[in-house]
Amino acid sequence: MGTWYHKKTKLGYCIFVFIAFYDMFNYVHVVGRSITSGLAKHKGAIKTTIQSEDGDVIDCVDIYKQPALSHPVLNYHTIQMKPSSYPRGMKVGKEFEAELVQGWHKNGECPEGTIPIVRPKIHNSTRTMGFVPPRTNLDKVAVNSVATDHEYAQVSMLNGDYFGASAWLNVWNPSTFYNEFSLGQIWVCSGPDNELNSIEAGWITRLGQDQPQLFIYWTSDGYQRTGCYNLECPGFVQTCKEIGLGGNIKPVSTYGGTQFEINIIIFKDKQSGNWWLRIQNIDLGYWPGSIFTTLSDRADAVGVERL
Repeated sequence: MGTWYHKKTKLGYCIFVFIAFYDMFNYVHVVGRSITSGLAKHKGAIKTTIQSEDGDVIDCVDIYKQPALSHPVLNYHTIQMKPSSYPRGMKVGKEFEAELVQGWHKNGECPEGTIPIVRPKIHNSTRTMGFVPPRTNLDKVAVNSVATDHEYAQVSMLNGDYFGASAWLNVWNPSTFYNEFSLGQIWVCSGPDNELNSIEAGWITRLGQDQPQLFIYWTSDGYQRTGCYNLECPGFVQTCKEIGLGGNIKPVSTYGGTQFEINIIIFKDKQSGNWWLRIQNIDLGYWPGSIFTTLSDRADAVGVERL
């Protein structure tokens, strides 16, 4: 089994925050319903389909016909293929092995001009968590979270002006039972809880999964009507053809054994105002600043958590 050599990067863009957190808790409530596939969403835009040995089905979709461009504010959007610049002090060369293994890579790759879209196995019209750890009033969390089936650990920085964050996340595949799931994620957010603008990225595992999955999530109204996981609704613009959001990832850490981590960076592009996502030294794409309200300017809180 290969290893991922990791070297922490120093990030600087105005007030730029580096957060690293390694502890592990799990067990939260999940609500979802099964669907057969996401094929209908991309009919006519699929250039090729790749079947993974681990069960993932990948549709290679025309980059200019991806779900994001159906968002009302993105009708005339011009895709930004790469960041205009990187945060000061952030190294973007081959400073560490950038491997992030997804099973479908063994059976092919998406052609140029396309992006991989993983057909979802679980559909969630809203945030899957029945319990969302609050981003504010953290001193009251121990009193308010009385439900014993919710355990989480969180490190955050609040009430500031932030333009990005970075974290190394230890990748696990913890056992889940019944309606439980577990995740490790980094988040960048702004606004009060009922109007929260949030950008999130990390790994997640649910009952029945053999491996953790890479995921992203966004909302611009406190998880009410906007936002979704991965590319399940218009929002995130993907530019990378190598990594499928929602796809299985490996290797994973073992208790008392070898540890594996992924590096996730979210930062705001100075020129475009878009929030870029970089994982394992690869730019995956961005959340356009125009789909947000308070996050269109800057973030006022950043953090990393394990659920």
